[in-house]
Order: sequence, then C-alpha cells, then structure tokens
Amino acid sequence: MTAFSQKDTKSTIDSTILLPKIVAIQVVKDIIRMDSCTAELTNIKSSYQLLQSNNNFKDSIIQLKSAEIEFFKQKEKNYEAMLTLKDIEKNNMVQLATNVNKKLVKTQIGASAIILFLLYVIVK
Repeated sequence: MTAFSQKDTKSTIDSTILLPKIVAIQVVKDIIRMDSCTAELTNIKSSYQLLQSNNNFKDSIIQLKSAEIEFFKQKEKNYEAMLTLKDIEKNNMVQLATNVNKKLVKTQIGASAIILFLLYVIVK
C-alpha cells in the first residue's frame, strides 16, 4: 500500500470508520514506517527538481531573447545612422549639383559672349 485516504470520513468530530483487519494492519504499518510520507516526499522532490530545471530552461530562453532584442535595437540604431548619413550625402550632392549648374550657366554665358564677340570681330 503506497497511500491511504480519509475521504470517506464524515465531517463530524466523533465520526468512526470501520476498516477490515488486514487494511487496518497495513495502515498502522504504513504510519509506523512512513512509507506513504516517504513516497510522497520523493514525488514532491522529483517534481520540484523538474520545476527548477524547467525554470532554468525558461530563464536561459529569456536571456537569449533579451540579447537578441538588444542586438536588433543596436542594428536599428545602425540603420538609422546610415539613413542619416545618406540624407547628409544626398543634400551635399544636391548642393554640389546646384553649384556646378550655376558655374556651367556662367561658363555658357561667358562662352556665348566670347563667341558673339569673335563673330562681331570677324564680321566687322
């Protein structure tokens, strides 16, 4: 016998249960040897160890996921920095193109003036 129960007892204080002699002997032996208590304690310890192992496993998963989140946050910051640099580079290129266009217009105006002057000199 590994366990016994008192679920059949009445809720009154002076309730009595009649057990067959063989069962009563087994109950007394169990109480003296504490077989049920020892078995239950072993089961509880085993369950506790499994829970501890499960918690440790969950903790390691949480740590890995936290590290992964930090990695992606850093990656996001790097992408934001890259976008900022690209925007600065784009603005610099637009400014450079504007300056080149202004110089090109001035050069074209100057070249046109020189050509007109040479034509004027040649025609005269």
